[in-house]
Amino acid sequence: MRVATLTAGMVALLGGVAWGAAIDEIPVVPPPGAWAGAPAIAPGDSPSAQLYREGGPRWWLTGEVLLWWPQGQRVPPLVTTSPVGTSPAAAGVLGTGTTSVLYGGTRIDDEMHVGGRFSAGYWLSDCHDCGIGGSFFFLGEHGEHFHAESNGDLILARPIFDVTIPGQSSEITAAPGVAAGAIDVFSSTQLLGADAFLRKKICCGSCYRLDVIGGYRYLFLHDELEIDETLTSIGTGASVPVDTTFDITDRFATWNHFHGGNLGLLLQYRMDQWSVELMGQFAIGATIHEIEIGGVTTVTVPGAAPVTQPGGFLTLSSNSGRFTNSSFSLVPEFRISVGYQLTERLRAFVGYDFLYWTNVVRAGDQVNLNINPNLLPPAIPGGPAEPSLHNHHTDFWAQGINLGLSLNY
Repeated sequence: MRVATLTAGMVALLGGVAWGAAIDEIPVVPPPGAWAGAPAIAPGDSPSAQLYREGGPRWWLTGEVLLWWPQGQRVPPLVTTSPVGTSPAAAGVLGTGTTSVLYGGTRIDDEMHVGGRFSAGYWLSDCHDCGIGGSFFFLGEHGEHFHAESNGDLILARPIFDVTIPGQSSEITAAPGVAAGAIDVFSSTQLLGADAFLRKKICCGSCYRLDVIGGYRYLFLHDELEIDETLTSIGTGASVPVDTTFDITDRFATWNHFHGGNLGLLLQYRMDQWSVELMGQFAIGATIHEIEIGGVTTVTVPGAAPVTQPGGFLTLSSNSGRFTNSSFSLVPEFRISVGYQLTERLRAFVGYDFLYWTNVVRAGDQVNLNINPNLLPPAIPGGPAEPSLHNHHTDFWAQGINLGLSLNY
């Protein structure tokens, strides 16, 4: 009877707060008078039950390991090959029946990222009906590397659309009797966020509690894509001297900064030492976009000093520079977790998180394969200003598993 009476006056304590924090468990105090005449908590009661009393812990801390899969960035075909014997005019050209894509034409860098989330909060009264807090999360920067090379026995090429023909074309990196070379593609993605919030109880019952959460939210997403190419002329009949070396670099980078207001609901349900918690929140605000595109080409002719000029192969005067703009964005997030009370003040939990972010820019989306060869260094007048700046916007999501501990004190 004693345990049943006490259980009827308890609800779950939130651990990790909305806006990126794990839900921590918080004691709920009934309205004044509800505990009048109630028996005292017995020494044999569960650790979670001992938290449900007025004057319980006011502070909560949460730490989590995040195992998340962010949406990879999309890139066009960047490296192609053709069977040996293909003519230089058709080698690596998209749309021919013999060309194969070695890298690109799909999403990249979509493997699991490992990160962390940390939160802290404080209840403003012993009643635990209103609190403040904040959180910070990050996914470690994760990269992908592609490498292909040939001493001239295999064909390697970089496909383009030549706007002066117009039609599909390619630049040959390696081919028998033409050139020997290598191509490296590096990509990386980084995501982090922070928030500050006010949390207020809406209602509660014997085994549940519902809170509203509102405040400020910040998100940051950074992508990079770099293409490094080295080729050496080996064709004796070519206009380029034998053993002339070309080192070409194209780099695309994007930054997204979201600032907005956030509103959400947090529901928790407890059964003895087990708890289930659901959180849904929705942020509205603006995302500031930064796009940086640039390249460099170094040509070394035997017996002469290297000559370096701005501009790569896909990064020319027509699209190079740093560009900034902003757009309206929405950021919904859903989280569910299952926890177990280990001791009076310590709880372990495992959960799932899904985050969605509208109107971001990704590095791979800024690659434009439309090329005016006249603009390749050293540039000469003539033809359209291509490649042009894409400034392509898309949506982004990340999802994964959370493993955490929450502490009340």
